[in-house]
Amino acid sequence: MLFGEAAIAASYQAEALHIGPEPLGVLAQYVRAGGFAGALDLPEPVIGREAGELVRDWLRAGAAGGADLGREVLFARWPRSRC
Repeated sequence: MLFGEAAIAASYQAEALHIGPEPLGVLAQYVRAGGFAGALDLPEPVIGREAGELVRDWLRAGAAGGADLGREVLFARWPRSRC
């Protein structure tokens, strides 16, 4: 589903909030390096309150199933693919 409807919806949300490919690429690097928990610890994962909340919602949804390296890698693939 990640590269299906959910990814399309997330892309539209990111575009509507003017979250460009570079911040999403940095987010992907953080998820790969520190997992969902590490990315959630970022004080400002992207610039802007509303954009930051959106990204945190994505991260919380990804982390909801517990630690899973495969899910984190898959999650990180989507923002990197937008760069």
